[in-house]
Amino acid sequence: MEQAVYKKRAEANRATALSLLRAEGLSTLCVIITNMTTYAAHLTQYKDFKRGAELEENPQQLRVESMFLAVFHLIDACAARKNVHIDKHQKVRHELEANLAIFGERTADVWSAFQDIETRLRPKFVYGRNWRQEDFASVFEKARRIETICEEVLE
Repeated sequence: MEQAVYKKRAEANRATALSLLRAEGLSTLCVIITNMTTYAAHLTQYKDFKRGAELEENPQQLRVESMFLAVFHLIDACAARKNVHIDKHQKVRHELEANLAIFGERTADVWSAFQDIETRLRPKFVYGRNWRQEDFASVFEKARRIETICEEVLE
């Protein structure tokens, strides 16, 4: 008899949790991550990497990599505010599309700017030497777009 009562309560709690997740636009996959980086840690990482990106003494390749890592941690900080952990930079689009509550209507703006840095611009600097000054400027322009959206979300 008691087991049936606990099972009924568990089912009711699960239904409530699922409806809350859906109302927030979050995915329903539940994974417990015990070592998830906190919002504050992501924000600290963002600030540290951004400082490296802004140092004009650093080679441009290092500045691009630092800016890439900075905006990744900023996006992950926004996700952490909704108890979402992105885990790897390759999963940014997937996690943002699965959890629209993070950026709402601006979701595609964030992941597309990030993906452009990640897949088109960053490789030119990190793995090759075929970049131009316009590419360098484009990384910082796209990063600024991401930062603006993140700042709005974190207010």
